[in-house]
Amino acid sequence: MKKRSVPKHKSADSNGTNSNNGNEIEGRTFGKIPSKSKVTAQASPVRAGKPSNVRAFVQANRNQNRIINSVSLFQNETKTDELSPALIKNARKSGVLNISSRNLMNVPPKVWIINELDENEKSNVSVALDAPSPDKWWEFADLNKLIIANNYISEIPDDIVNLVSLQFFDAHDNQITKVSEKFGELKNLQKVNLSHNRMLELPESFFDLKRLTELKLSHNKLSVISSEIGLLSCLRILDLSHNSLTAIPGDLGFLTFLNTLNLANNQIKELPQDIGGLTGLRSLDVSENYLTCCPKSFREFLHLEVLYMQRNKITELPDLGGCKALKEIYMQNNALVEFSSETFAVTRVQLLDFRANKIETLLITKEDLEFVDRFYLDNNEIAVIPNELALLPSLKALTLDGNPLRGIRLDILQRGTLELLKYLRGKLNPSDSFNDSGCGNDTTDGKQNGCRKSLRGCSTADELEIDRDRVKASRDLNLVARQMSEVDNSVMELASDAKTSVIDMSKNILTSLPESMEMLCEFLTELKIDFNRLTSLPPCLGRCRRLQYLSFQNNQIASLPDEFADLNKLREINFGYNKFTSIPECLYTLRCLEIIIAISNKIDTINLEGLNKLPMLAVLDLSNNNIAQVPPELGLLTQLKSLNLEGNAFRVPSYHVLSQGTDAVLRFLQNRIPK
Repeated sequence: MKKRSVPKHKSADSNGTNSNNGNEIEGRTFGKIPSKSKVTAQASPVRAGKPSNVRAFVQANRNQNRIINSVSLFQNETKTDELSPALIKNARKSGVLNISSRNLMNVPPKVWIINELDENEKSNVSVALDAPSPDKWWEFADLNKLIIANNYISEIPDDIVNLVSLQFFDAHDNQITKVSEKFGELKNLQKVNLSHNRMLELPESFFDLKRLTELKLSHNKLSVISSEIGLLSCLRILDLSHNSLTAIPGDLGFLTFLNTLNLANNQIKELPQDIGGLTGLRSLDVSENYLTCCPKSFREFLHLEVLYMQRNKITELPDLGGCKALKEIYMQNNALVEFSSETFAVTRVQLLDFRANKIETLLITKEDLEFVDRFYLDNNEIAVIPNELALLPSLKALTLDGNPLRGIRLDILQRGTLELLKYLRGKLNPSDSFNDSGCGNDTTDGKQNGCRKSLRGCSTADELEIDRDRVKASRDLNLVARQMSEVDNSVMELASDAKTSVIDMSKNILTSLPESMEMLCEFLTELKIDFNRLTSLPPCLGRCRRLQYLSFQNNQIASLPDEFADLNKLREINFGYNKFTSIPECLYTLRCLEIIIAISNKIDTINLEGLNKLPMLAVLDLSNNNIAQVPPELGLLTQLKSLNLEGNAFRVPSYHVLSQGTDAVLRFLQNRIPK
């Protein structure tokens, strides 16, 4: 018998038949559908007798089924405006109907009456508790979620009022131009998504949806928003981006529960003063509009965390005097001519993006930008970099490309943020770079500008006015910038009684840590003692078996106690800006260690044997040290996700290779391993 060829996209068994045993449609023809006469002519005759087995039956009817199934396939695809019984049944049981991406021109009428049974369905529904019928009336649920997205629907008809229990309505990416006035009668609606449509206006009844918490209307053609939007008092999320709005009603300020507001890509020239009423706002996006200034009421955004204002015409920084929670601000592509850190004095801002403005002057005070770790100033008019940037304790990324800078070599800028900060730090007076708490060092009269009391001795828990209840509730003791020269035992006793797990004593003038810290060995998981005058750490810290994070950068420490080899749960250690000549041997026994930050020390060699003992190591930062040679075998540490070696004495790898990132450096080193 002549063996029939099998299509490439199907797997065949040893008999030349399909491995699916005829259960799948094969040989689908997506060309012209044959006429009924051709189907009859091509069909193979079927024997009247019973086939000997299933395989024989499939082989006998294969050609006929292939053509008939192909025809029925196309017939089903054309009936996209009808709901299948299975879909209806599932919607009645789950309360969810999803008919998205079906090329619908209109919503199938059955959707609006989905819980109404026809005569045939009534005969199949069981009302008896012990009936064998799979359709039981008590399992039916009212439709509460309807998704009709990604179709070609142009109108939401009056019939939608029948879905009285609807809570979630998603019709994004259609061609809707009109929404029924009866839409506002759906009193249970909580979330509505009508983005990416063609609506010119909203029906007046829309603002009767008092339970609405999320409203997305982006990418429409709205030119006006009614002042009645202030009636939607439960709104948490409002997206009006990518429309044609020229103004925002002041009544928007009544939405006190709103936490996300997106007005980007409109034609707004001014924001109302009443917008300050949005006291719950956490994210505000007014980017790509025509704004020239911001209302004073911005200072009322007590909980604002992220502010997007890029691509406007703003000439002055907004008043952020009350924005204590602000973390990120995006102001690129505006018309600012001056940057003053005083604007952010009360904030905890971490990211400042001021690229592509016209900034000429930077007024920087380190206390105002204490938490900033990313500062982008590319493409401005900056000629002089203030040395005070080097004092920002958290700064990790600073970009100044495209500025007419003077008095600084190009190669310093090209070496990255750490090298630039190191250069700026070298231009500071030693007293300025060390005095990080704002106390002066003028000793002409034997005093130090009011700091003499705290410099003379240790401060007790009462003198430091520590809130015992807060420490006990949060298990977090914050003693940052208290000008402590010693830590009194009463402080450690308080921390022990509160079972404190996190302690931060950065920015003091500590020369040593007390042995009484041993009282915290059972609880301590994070310890931060950056920017002090420490020359050593007590061995008792090695008994803090739960310690996971340890940071003591900007001190004068050159070695660690051997007891640190017992910190088996330590995951991250930061000892940058100290006096280490090598990575301490005790760290090579810590198999959970993931991050080692050792920037700006005096490390001259890389202990490859020791690093191989750290299977979890993902980040290794050895920049700005005295390393003269990089062993090629370092490239075999493929678990490394971040390797920073810039600012050392070696010439290979070159700066060009280093600038390409960790993967490029590891590949370069692997290629240098002798075969």
